[in-house]
Amino acid sequence: MLDSINLSHKSLTYADIVKLAEDFKVDQDQDIRTLKLGFNDLRDEGAIFISSMLRQDSMLTCWDLGFCSIGDRGMESLASSLASNTTIRILYLSGNLLSPVGFKHLGNALASNKTLVALYVTGNAAKAEGAKQLAKGLRFNYSIEKLFINGNKIDKDGASSLSDTLAANHTITHLNMVSHALLECYTRLIPRDEFISFFRVTIILETKG
Repeated sequence: MLDSINLSHKSLTYADIVKLAEDFKVDQDQDIRTLKLGFNDLRDEGAIFISSMLRQDSMLTCWDLGFCSIGDRGMESLASSLASNTTIRILYLSGNLLSPVGFKHLGNALASNKTLVALYVTGNAAKAEGAKQLAKGLRFNYSIEKLFINGNKIDKDGASSLSDTLAANHTITHLNMVSHALLECYTRLIPRDEFISFFRVTIILETKG
């Protein structure tokens, strides 16, 4: 039985997305678990329409919306649906156009969502303020286990907010972030010899060059 649909790199138009959403509404008995729409120029309009699919009580557990030119307006709509969604466990939003405003919407959604386990938001533009907004939402989230946030131009202020949240969060076990600033924040919180035993988080620090 088909459980995955891969429509990545298909040059999908807005009309294609509308048709896809209509198909999902008609066929309520389908057992599709993974929907890959990455590398299509969906933009905010497509994301807004896709958010209606997130509101449905479907079997989808994995969404790939990476590199789809989704901005803050599209993220606001997606976040509204994600907040109450009870099936999505893995969400790819890497390589989009999310600014700190978009991360604020996402953080608000994470504060309410109870099923998302892995979140990929690499290669956006969170910066310090976006990291702070995401950290606020993660303080109230008890389902996220893996967070991929590298490539977001996060400085020490943003890294500090994330480290404070991770110190209090007992579910995140994997953090992928290109930033030695975060490691510095961690080691300031507790003695170095207690670092590994105190935190269950596996931090992957990717160095450039």
